Amino acid sequence: MKYFTIILLLTAFLVAFVWQNIEVVKIKLEYAKMEDECLNLYKQSDFLKVKLERLRSIPNVEKNISGNTMYKRVTPADIDILRVE
Repeated sequence: MKYFTIILLLTAFLVAFVWQNIEVVKIKLEYAKMEDECLNLYKQSDFLKVKLERLRSIPNVEKNISGNTMYKRVTPADIDILRVE
C-alpha cells in the first residue's frame, strides 16, 4: 500500500506538471496569434489613414465635384462685394 501511494502521488505530480506545460504552450500560441493580428490591424489602420488622406486631397475632391452638377467652382465673378455706409 505504501508503494501504491507513492506511485499515485508521483503520477498525480507528473500529470499536473505536464498539464501545466501544455497550458503554457497554449497561452504562448494564443499570444503569438494575437500579436500577429495586432500587427495586421496596425497595417490596415495605416493603409486606411493613407487612403483617407488621398481622398481628402484637393485634386481628388475637385475631380469628384467636377462630375457633380450640383457644385460649381467659385470664381471671382461669383463674389459680390457690398459696401455698407
